[in-house]
Amino acid sequence: MSVWLPDGSYPIEATTLTDTVEFQDFSWGHGFEREMPLDTPTKEVADAVLATLQVQKKQSVLVSLAPYDKPGSPFHGGRPGFVMPSCSPTPPQHPTARQRKCCTLIMTKPTNPYAHAYADFLSETAEHQLVVLHDDGLCHHPRIQKPGTRMWSWDTTTWPGHLAPSGDIADGYMFTRKPDMIQFFARNDSQQSYYSDGAPSIDVHYWAEKLCGGRSYEVKKYDADVFLQLVREHLEQHEELGSEAQEFREKKLALLKTLHAMRSLDETASQTLLEAHWRARATLTNVESRSGYTSGRLVQLDREAAHTASQALWSTNGFSDEQHNRLIKDHDWYELGDTDIDQQSPAERRQEILDDAKWHADSESEAHKWLQDQSEIFGEDTWVWDLRDYDIHFLFTCYCIDLAVRLYHEYQAQRAALPESTRLSSRVFGFLVRGFRALGRPRRRSSHPTTEAVQS
Repeated sequence: MSVWLPDGSYPIEATTLTDTVEFQDFSWGHGFEREMPLDTPTKEVADAVLATLQVQKKQSVLVSLAPYDKPGSPFHGGRPGFVMPSCSPTPPQHPTARQRKCCTLIMTKPTNPYAHAYADFLSETAEHQLVVLHDDGLCHHPRIQKPGTRMWSWDTTTWPGHLAPSGDIADGYMFTRKPDMIQFFARNDSQQSYYSDGAPSIDVHYWAEKLCGGRSYEVKKYDADVFLQLVREHLEQHEELGSEAQEFREKKLALLKTLHAMRSLDETASQTLLEAHWRARATLTNVESRSGYTSGRLVQLDREAAHTASQALWSTNGFSDEQHNRLIKDHDWYELGDTDIDQQSPAERRQEILDDAKWHADSESEAHKWLQDQSEIFGEDTWVWDLRDYDIHFLFTCYCIDLAVRLYHEYQAQRAALPESTRLSSRVFGFLVRGFRALGRPRRRSSHPTTEAVQS
């Protein structure tokens, strides 16, 4: 599947739909690949496209699923069962109705996972400006600060192969990767304002790997929210407690409501039968768990009582064929009917477990201990769950580096635009760059450097 922009330009992403793992490799745009079965529902295909496309602005995107072997298809090559992107011929400037029939997606900017940290950073640095203290080859020393104070200020010092921020924030880290570290941390236009809150696209995990001394583990701290989110996600996917189990239970209750209405039972009578069913099941479960075996006269009597209560709940005695057919057609009787219904819903049980997890979320060791105690629900491998997230200090450091690099590039661009005859030194021009706010908004420039600027 290829995705084109409305102007019909070449695909910016491709998704392979195939029923085998043996497919010809290819990639477009950012090189993402997805392997999906040929019978994948349309919604899942759309979700895959939304997850892989790196589109920064909201726009309509034509998704064509035209088969490669049909006349006029924009695809070619490959064996049967494959959908390959085509470089020739060029995708049509005016796609056909058949191509447009597939789907049109509206791309929106993703949500910043660290929106709170970025909002705090913007709030504290809104009036910060750039001063270039040194600029020689691969050795740079830009300073970002609010005029008149060093609070929330930082320096970004680079030398070949290294970058070290220091100051009131972003202090204590040193990165190493390439000789030109300013260029290494530069974001392209598509990565700026990547998220819905205007934050840049920063691969925090990748940046942490570039810390000197193997300190990538240190910049992550235990986060109770991460622990609870992992618990919540696992419960949502649980076979007996997840959202699908809850939906299945609601379907059974809907069937039961229709059945009892057809039996002319009012709400009170229906609830009485349901509660009798729950009591009989609870008694049987209690006896079986207490006795340790499932045979014996008492267990047999309780099992018969539970069966009788279930029969009374689901009875269709005296129903006509038409009534039976209605239950089969409208409510999938063969799958849902005449089955047990737990008194506690999966959603209620999930919330109960989640509430219990909150009482054990004070520390990483306590959280892991609780997960081990709940191995029947979460499995035996919860010890590999990463309950940590990047701490606020490191996130601020990443945003500080990004802003310093961005303002330094603005400084370079402004300096390059000056006529050669009026080209100022890096030191003097650094004062002029102070006329740009931290977010790149122009402000009135002073004709002469202030005393504070010279001292800084």
